[in-house]
Amino acid sequence: MAEAVLTIYPGRDGLPSPSPPCTKVFLALRYCGLPHRVVAPKGDPRRASPTRRLPALALGGEVLCDSVRILDRLEALETPRSWAPKEPRERARDRAWELFANEHLYWRGVYLRWVEPENAARTVRRVLPPFPAPLRALVGRLAVRTARRRARGQGIGLFSRERVRDDVLRALDTYEEALGEGPFLEERDRPGRADFAAAAHLPQFTYAGISPWAAERLRERPRLCAYVGRVYEACDLPAPDGLGLRSEQA
Repeated sequence: MAEAVLTIYPGRDGLPSPSPPCTKVFLALRYCGLPHRVVAPKGDPRRASPTRRLPALALGGEVLCDSVRILDRLEALETPRSWAPKEPRERARDRAWELFANEHLYWRGVYLRWVEPENAARTVRRVLPPFPAPLRALVGRLAVRTARRRARGQGIGLFSRERVRDDVLRALDTYEEALGEGPFLEERDRPGRADFAAAAHLPQFTYAGISPWAAERLRERPRLCAYVGRVYEACDLPAPDGLGLRSEQA
């Protein structure tokens, strides 16, 4: 099979991408060992994807765009390393945890970045490309308006700040409880798609200093930060900067 090509938004601070779905696929590719290269979109990122969204994985003559379907395809391939549990019930739990990250954590991350006004201003300054000043202001307003419209359509945009922050705290507690005594979720001895999803979404709370409140809440849980670091290590990657693990490892 020819080399796969993954198109994602480029990241910073040790995170492969500001997009959790992009990061999840990146981690899965790294772990399974399928030959691939990673590229940033050229010009309008929507041109790289038939659905006008990233990630986009060119594989075997087709372009896959949904992160869940991409992982489904990778699971079905013969690769140097497999993450899929053998037992049907274990596979079901793995996918349920992935869904929890994709739906619960993702939209709370959207809220933190785009709905909280002070964080939205940081997002525009630190994440959007460096357009000329007049154009940057226009693009920033459009980006905030679009993200908030999506959040309202999903329902999260109608919640109070207190409700969303409480959801974040309960999600962090839930992940800590799910680790048990094992290195990965459900006390597994190797990461699965649930872990790739968690390790893609949780560090987003620290991304680019956009949400200081969320970053601090995550760093207050060193056991959870160490878990994310283990997932990255399993993928032969250093831990993201915002977890505060690199100085401890040095």
